[in-house]
Amino acid sequence: MVKVSALIIFLALIVSCSVTYQGPNQRIVDKFEVSDGQLLLVVRPIKVDYTDYSTASCSADDCIIMRTWFVYEANVLDVLSGEFNEQEITFANMQHSYYVDEYTQNWYVLLREFDEQSTIDKLRVRYYVIQHESTFNGN
Repeated sequence: MVKVSALIIFLALIVSCSVTYQGPNQRIVDKFEVSDGQLLLVVRPIKVDYTDYSTASCSADDCIIMRTWFVYEANVLDVLSGEFNEQEITFANMQHSYYVDEYTQNWYVLLREFDEQSTIDKLRVRYYVIQHESTFNGN
């Protein structure tokens, strides 16, 4: 019984290390060009909500919008660029569908503030993703 318990604890530690943030991955950080007023964060989402709101448009009457805003609430694991002092952040990302959890475990997001007050009011967030990367996709 002691051996089984020790094995379970050992495996739990290995699994937790694989998703624990261990500092910035420089290969990923180098992919970003951060401008003034933008935030480069490493986050781990707590909650994601689909919205039926899209700022994408098309001219055809029979057009189907394939991307909408998803709103994320996330823990901030690291602030790599910009001024941000909170432990949580809420932001929007324009995407087609939900991402798998593994993709967003240690998610690098470059955020910018929305310009249009109507979008801020509709989504109830100040920031949106302009670029994102993850260690999950081989980085």
